[in-house]
Amino acid sequence: MRLNTDDKSAPNANETHNFVCVHESLCNEAFIQNDVIWNDVGTGAKQDLTLWKVGFNDSQIDAKTFYGTNVRDFNKFNNRQPKIYAIKKDKRIKIE
Repeated sequence: MRLNTDDKSAPNANETHNFVCVHESLCNEAFIQNDVIWNDVGTGAKQDLTLWKVGFNDSQIDAKTFYGTNVRDFNKFNNRQPKIYAIKKDKRIKIE
């Protein structure tokens, strides 16, 4: 997600200097909850946006993240959820 911009260009160095890659062995699958954080109902936007809360289990770091989609009905969305991953709590990551 990019903040404070409406262009579709790649993120610049200032936006990515603190990004890190996390190997898949340090993660396991999280899930999208039927819990809407926000939607754009009433904004007059040309496209719909709903932000759904990402759910974590006890073995994962709860990063307080969300997933955005143009689907407002969770039952329709639930049948085609993307795979979402979270970092396992029992892993230690050293960033240099």
